[in-house]
Amino acid sequence: MPEQQKLDFAVIGSQKCASTWIYDCLKDHPKLNLRNSKNEDFYYGGTVYKQKGNDWYFSQFSKKENLPKGCVSVDYIEDAATPGLLYALNPEIKRIV
Repeated sequence: MPEQQKLDFAVIGSQKCASTWIYDCLKDHPKLNLRNSKNEDFYYGGTVYKQKGNDWYFSQFSKKENLPKGCVSVDYIEDAATPGLLYALNPEIKRIV
């Protein structure tokens, strides 16, 4: 059975606090794998995720293998359920606020 997809880190941003700039910097890093888009509607645990599922969510990442996967969203700070979901996915996840 293949290992479940997981996030290695999540940037928990806030509105107007440079989260898009942070995403752009991290996206350009050659040793990181971020989602192809920072579209806020598609955050892990959000409505679109719940409709489309884990396989769909992780298909949004580039095909860089064996690199830490991460995401950036301002919605994480407002969604009380997300920290638990992130932890359940990977108890060792790095959370950057």
